[in-house]
Amino acid sequence: MDTAWTQLSPSHQTQSGGKSGYTTFWSKIRSVRVDSITSTDYRTGTAGLTYVYTTAKLKPKNAGYESNT
Repeated sequence: MDTAWTQLSPSHQTQSGGKSGYTTFWSKIRSVRVDSITSTDYRTGTAGLTYVYTTAKLKPKNAGYESNT
């Protein structure tokens, strides 16, 4: 989890509530399923994700992303 944390931008680190918020969130997640990916252009898009919690609860979510390349 430490490696993933260091790859977040400073903005995303702040949005996640700092390292403790990030660790708390991900400690409750069993897995993440990618349901769909839509590309806006060669750098940006949206992914439809389903988070599977350790309590077996499912939570669909859309997540935007942007490539750094």
